[in-house]
Amino acid sequence: MADGIKRITGRELKQRLHDGDEIALLDAREEGVFARRHLLMASGVPLSRLELLIDDLVPRRTGANIAIFDRRSYEEYHNNSIPGAISVPGAELVYRFIDMTPSPDTTVIVNCGGRTPSIIGAQSLRNAGFATRSCR
Repeated sequence: MADGIKRITGRELKQRLHDGDEIALLDAREEGVFARRHLLMASGVPLSRLELLIDDLVPRRTGANIAIFDRRSYEEYHNNSIPGAISVPGAELVYRFIDMTPSPDTTVIVNCGGRTPSIIGAQSLRNAGFATRSCR
């Protein structure tokens, strides 16, 4: 492409959203325009703030060694979860942690619908002796 921008069709975007791979769907329009109408699953990242927000919204861009564990119930996980996240509800997180974590260098992210359960999940890993691993 002459302009360096790769374009895809709506059909290809739909397929990518449903294929199970990770995808970052970002809408670079300003907040007011984004709020009126945007693609389902898109995150608003105004171009004027892109450099400030991109690292938080798209943390894994170069195949980083990250594991995302979702500790919500089976139903909640299947209703809405981060692509690539592994379902480990409740106490399963500590029980299955070693088997699910690729290496001691893996950065582990504990996700839940709310902030407090995520913190509790990460702290339970630390309490179980996994403090040397990076848990967020």
